[in-house]
Amino acid sequence: MYLKQGKIYKESGSGNPILQNKKGEAYEVSFVAAYVWEKLNGSNSLQDIKQSISSLSDMDDARLDNFLNMIINELDRVELIRKSPHELPI
Repeated sequence: MYLKQGKIYKESGSGNPILQNKKGEAYEVSFVAAYVWEKLNGSNSLQDIKQSISSLSDMDDARLDNFLNMIINELDRVELIRKSPHELPI
């Protein structure tokens, strides 16, 4: 399970969300990345989030897995999420 860290800071001039980590560093993200970040609240697994996105997207499973993994890796890299030791791969 991944858990979000930080907070929504504000919207950028372009309207995209800006997330701020606990160090105060701010990052402009896509709406999909902000949605994934918001869902990482301790009660949603990556599989739950994938199913939610899949119902709104025409991506095939492999492409959606890659896309979701890219978002997770970037959020982790900038310390906007932390990994719980109980998460299984999607």
